[in-house]
Amino acid sequence: MHHTSFKRQLAIFGTLMAVLFFLPCNAAAQKPKHTVLTNADIVLMSKAGIPTNVIIAKIKRSPSDFDTSPQALVALKDARVSDAVIMTMVEAKPIRKTTPTPSPRVSPSRIARWVATETNVRATHAATGNNHTTGTAGAMSIPTPEPTQVTAPSSPTGPSLQPAQGPTFVHSPQRPTAIGSGEISPGQSEETPWHPVFDFDGQFYPSVVLELEGNAARLAQNTPANYFGDPIGMAGVTVLCETAGEQVKVGIRIDGLSRMSTLSATLDQPGQHYYVYPTIRYETGKLARIPESYPTTVEYSVAVDGQGEEQKTISIQVHSVNDVPFAIQFRSGQVDNISELFAGFVDENDPFIQSLLQQALSVHAVNQFDGYQGGPQGVEAQVFAIWNVLQRRRIHYSSTATASAESPWGWVSVGKPDGRVLSQTVRFLDQSISDQQANCIDGAVLFASALYKIGIDPLLVILPDHAFVGYYLDPQHREPRFLETTLVGQGPMPLNLPFGPLYQIGATASWKEFLYAVQVGNQEFNQEVGPNLGRNPRYMMIDIQKARNAGINPIPRPF
Repeated sequence: MHHTSFKRQLAIFGTLMAVLFFLPCNAAAQKPKHTVLTNADIVLMSKAGIPTNVIIAKIKRSPSDFDTSPQALVALKDARVSDAVIMTMVEAKPIRKTTPTPSPRVSPSRIARWVATETNVRATHAATGNNHTTGTAGAMSIPTPEPTQVTAPSSPTGPSLQPAQGPTFVHSPQRPTAIGSGEISPGQSEETPWHPVFDFDGQFYPSVVLELEGNAARLAQNTPANYFGDPIGMAGVTVLCETAGEQVKVGIRIDGLSRMSTLSATLDQPGQHYYVYPTIRYETGKLARIPESYPTTVEYSVAVDGQGEEQKTISIQVHSVNDVPFAIQFRSGQVDNISELFAGFVDENDPFIQSLLQQALSVHAVNQFDGYQGGPQGVEAQVFAIWNVLQRRRIHYSSTATASAESPWGWVSVGKPDGRVLSQTVRFLDQSISDQQANCIDGAVLFASALYKIGIDPLLVILPDHAFVGYYLDPQHREPRFLETTLVGQGPMPLNLPFGPLYQIGATASWKEFLYAVQVGNQEFNQEVGPNLGRNPRYMMIDIQKARNAGINPIPRPF
C-alpha cells in the first residue's frame, strides 16, 4: 500500500511538471511566451489530479480567457472540476484585448537622461574654428580622434561664441527603464515573474545619491505608465503582470547603506513588464564617509496579491564618495556624456573657500570681492586674486593621482548589453588643499567653487582627456573667459609679500602667468571645444548656476 501510494504521488508530480513547465517550453516557438489559461487547461489539470490549491494559484498568477457562460459552467462540473476552482475562474479578470504599450527604449540610465535634458546645462553656443586639439593635462579618458598640438596665442584673446549650427545632443524625452520592453537581462529566465535590477551595471555611486537626492519630484511627470516609484532611483525590480489588477509589494535594502524601503503598486495590463523602484531610505551620513570601493549585497523581496514574499539577493560594487560617473560607453562607439554630475563637487560653502578669500584680501590682491559690480576689469582682478592665493598655497598639478576607471563590459540597460560606465575620482576642496595637488578636474571645481562664492558665474568645460574652468565677465553672460587651471603651479611661486607700491601686481610673474593661462584656456575653447558643442557628446560646458537651479547640489562633507 505504501509503495503504491508513493508511485501515485510520483505520477501526479510528474504530470504537474509536464503541465506547468514542459508544455509551455516545448511550444515556445509556436505560442506566446506567457500562455493564456482557458477552460481546457483547467479540465486537463483537474483530470491529472493536480491539487485544487495549486490550480487556484496558477489561475491567480496567469493571464486567462475563461468561458463562464452557464453552458460552460455545466461542462466544467461534468468534468469534475472542483467548486472552488470554478469560483476562482468566475472571479478571474479576463485578459485585455489591447496591444501592450512597449517600455521606452532610450537612454541607458534615468540619471543620464535627467542630467542631459532636465538640468538644461548643456551649452547652446559653439565657437568658430576648425583645428582639432586635445588637452593632455587631465585624467579622464573617453576615446577620441588623434589629437594635434595646442599652441598658445601671442596675445590675450577672448573666445568667439556663436549659436551652434548642428543639432543639440540630448537624450529622448521619454522615461528610460532598467530593462524595458519585456526584455530579460542575460542569464535570467523569461518565465521568472520578477527580476532584481540595479542601474549603472551594478555600480553604486554615493556621490550621485548625495547630489541628486530630493529631486525626484522634478521628474514625476515624465515617467511612463509602466513605471512606479523614484524617477531617479537606482535599485528596483521588473515585474511581469500576469493578472489584471494584481497588487505587488516590493522591498529593497542595500546592506550597510540603507534601511528596508518598500513600495506597493497595482499592475493592470497582463503580459506587460512593470518597473518598481522604491525610494531608498539611505544612511546618507555613511555615504558621505565612504573612502574606497568595496562590494556589498542588495536584498530584494516581492509579494504578489498578498502571497508570501519571495526574496533574492545580488552583489554590487560600492564606489568611493569621490568617484563620479561621467560617461557611459558602448562597443558601438556611442557615448552618453553625463559630466554634469561634476557640478556636485563644486562647493561654494566649503570652509576652505572663505579662508582662501580672506587670504586674498590680506595680501591686497583685491580690496573686496563684489562680483560684477566692478565691471569686466573688476572680475578679472578677482579671478587673479584667487589664482595668486592658490599659487601662494603651492597647489601643484598632478596628472596621476586620480585616474579614471571603468566598470566591466556588461548589461547597462535597454538594448545595451555591451556597455560600461566610466568614472573619475575627484578630490573635494579640502583634499586638494591638504594634498597640495590637483588634476584638471580637481582644479576646475576648486576655481569654480571660489568664483561661485563671490558672485561670478563659473563654467566647467569638459572635453576628452581634460577639463578646465570658465567664467563670465558680465552678468548677462555675453563675455565668457576661460582659464587653464593646470598652469597654476607651473611657474615660480609668488613672494610671500602683500601687494603694494614696491610689489605691484602688473609687474609680477604671477600676473603674467595668469594672463598666459587665460590665453591657453581661450584658445582651447575656440579651437576645440566650441566647434564640438552641440555636435559631439564628448564635449560639454556646464553652467554651475543652471546646475544648481536644476537640483544638482554640492555633495556634503563630514567636517
